[in-house]
Amino acid sequence: MRRKRQPLVCQFLEHASSEVLEEHGSHLRDLVGRSHGVYSLYKRDVLYYVGLASNLRGRLEQHLRDRHKGLWTNFSLYLTLESGFMKELESLVLRIAEPKGNKQRGKFARAQSLLKTLKRRIKAEDEKKRNELFRSHLRKPKRVIVKKGGRKNKKGSRRTPVLANYPGHPKSLRRIYKDKKYTAQVRRDGSIRVRGIVGRFTSPSLAAMAIAKKPMNGWSFWTYQQAPGKWSPLNALRRR
Repeated sequence: MRRKRQPLVCQFLEHASSEVLEEHGSHLRDLVGRSHGVYSLYKRDVLYYVGLASNLRGRLEQHLRDRHKGLWTNFSLYLTLESGFMKELESLVLRIAEPKGNKQRGKFARAQSLLKTLKRRIKAEDEKKRNELFRSHLRKPKRVIVKKGGRKNKKGSRRTPVLANYPGHPKSLRRIYKDKKYTAQVRRDGSIRVRGIVGRFTSPSLAAMAIAKKPMNGWSFWTYQQAPGKWSPLNALRRR
């Protein structure tokens, strides 16, 4: 047979006048005895103070004479059978209601605050969103280096240099960029080697990107030697 669980609050009295203690204290003493529990004091309808006591009757009579004298007009009592959770119950009420008459805020002995964990998760989520928004700016252009036989992609196939598709492709390229002259040689396989920069590039745009350090249209960037002493825009090669 399932055991019946004991209630947290077994008896209660709410919003009784302080005059009950002064004029009818004997009846209250008979009813409450030396029960423990939580009590609350009110200034009319406004919560003023919350406390717990192992002797509720004695504690209330004490508040008629101590620093709280004259500051409350009504009281409530909540009698309990189990005293193990009384301190935490008091702390819970203090943290929620924040009565003016209590000097200390309630504390939880073994409870863990979720604030730090929540802040950490929100920070990680915000950082992830920022990275997604600026992902394209965070990625640096990769310099493509072509080895003998062409550049291999991730699947292992070889990528043919762009200029290899143009029979009789130009042998020399040049460009003045930010007051500096750059020259490049186009190899037999169509790959491009820029003077002063390590590696070979499979397209004019990649070769231009290696100089400018940002995405560039290589066809409008370079000029090529069409004849001795005659240099033409590389883009003209595609219109021939």
